[in-house]
Amino acid sequence: MGAESYSLIITAGCSGGLSPNPVAVGGQCTATLSGTADTPTNNVEGQLTGPNWSWAVQSVEYRATSSGTWGEASSGSYTASISQPDSHSPSATLQCIFSEGGYWRLTLRDSCSYIDGQENTWSGSKTTEVAATSVGIAKLQYKDGDSFVDVPGTIYVLAGTQVTFKALPAPSDASWPSGTPTWTGASGSGTTATGNFSSPSVDLTHPTVVSAACGTSRQSANVIVCDLIPACTPADNFNGRSTTRYGVGEVLGLSFNTNPAGVGAAQLGGLRWVQIIPASGSGQLASSPNDDGTASYTCPDVASTSGSNVTLQIQVASGPSTGHTANLPFSVVSPNDEVFEKIGPASAVRHYEGHPSCGFRAYIYLRPTDVSFSNCTWSEDACPAVLNGWFDLKYPNGYPHVPGADLSIGGGNINKGCQLNGYDQIYSGWCDPPPPLAGGTSTWNIPQRYKVANGNWQVYLRSAQQGWTLDSAGTVTIRKHNAGPYSAGMNDADSPW
Repeated sequence: MGAESYSLIITAGCSGGLSPNPVAVGGQCTATLSGTADTPTNNVEGQLTGPNWSWAVQSVEYRATSSGTWGEASSGSYTASISQPDSHSPSATLQCIFSEGGYWRLTLRDSCSYIDGQENTWSGSKTTEVAATSVGIAKLQYKDGDSFVDVPGTIYVLAGTQVTFKALPAPSDASWPSGTPTWTGASGSGTTATGNFSSPSVDLTHPTVVSAACGTSRQSANVIVCDLIPACTPADNFNGRSTTRYGVGEVLGLSFNTNPAGVGAAQLGGLRWVQIIPASGSGQLASSPNDDGTASYTCPDVASTSGSNVTLQIQVASGPSTGHTANLPFSVVSPNDEVFEKIGPASAVRHYEGHPSCGFRAYIYLRPTDVSFSNCTWSEDACPAVLNGWFDLKYPNGYPHVPGADLSIGGGNINKGCQLNGYDQIYSGWCDPPPPLAGGTSTWNIPQRYKVANGNWQVYLRSAQQGWTLDSAGTVTIRKHNAGPYSAGMNDADSPW
């Protein structure tokens, strides 16, 4: 009679499942395997040998989410092995490493057999399933306002910015394994960490790297840190001019620089200019609607003699450095004096022979010299005359000064100041009898004024004194503010301007 084969009823189990679970990608998880089998008693002939146990991984399935469909796992996405020290014992250890985040289901087969002296066999097998979740880093986000947004690879922040980062797990519906994720370049543990970026990067090729890791899975963000430096370029940018104060009506081009150089407004989240001092009613700011960090500012048309303080501010509009700012303080000054420069040699004065008369022409330069008033218009205002002696008799009804022509103003000059586009004619007229010649003086304390564009006239100098004297011999001596005195005798030869 030949050898017979008989069925053996066995059990297979995995006590406690895989551990740890969830497990970090690239980390090892293990499970303790066990089984049971009845010892054959019927039809045994001779000595019974066994049991002989063996475990095998029958299949491995994968799905990306907990609600996804199971499919066969790719061979390179995991390793699964069973260690069985003693083939006569059902005890074994399953060891698994998963190289990507997801859900895993392993089917294991446990087999057992006996053989007797007549080579009769008893055998059986049983399958059992074991599941695990492996977790990696799907992506990093940073906090922008009240919400988190995806890190684009490189983010740009101003020095002094604190950024909160968040790691998202893969799969998205999984819980983190204990102690993960771990962070470098930022302080924290678990889902979020905070980066404090106090110093600017060396250059754009040396970012600070913030990383989150879960096992061998890692996601990183490159952070470029920069200083924001306000920049101001006046329309009249003459050599030697001030960069901390500007003239009334000056037009300033506003922009920015960064350290390290080369960081754009869009990379920082947009940059816009605002005026913070004074908050309103002083100057005109036109900021770019594109938040590109450019703007134009027209200085106010009124400033005190000592200067009016203005502070413009460039602000980060969005992104991780939202609300961070850099200030541009400066003062605005009005003209505070002027210099009359005689045209031609000192001896060249206007005079008509036989008539007491004297005059000269002069160029006019505004002070201070380190700012520009080229966006202004200049004029002299009306004023009464102060008459004495012969002039008081000559003009019993007064001899008022009438406003002169409006003159535009040229560009700045650090040595002389802004020159008016024109000149002043300072002239006594004919000081002829009646009454009979005698000594006298005539003086105008002429207010000097300016206006910006179509604004109101502003008096900046109460008195640019213009006057002349007459002596009994008919000699006239004339002066204007700082220019003069210049004289002509009544019988001197005719002389043009």
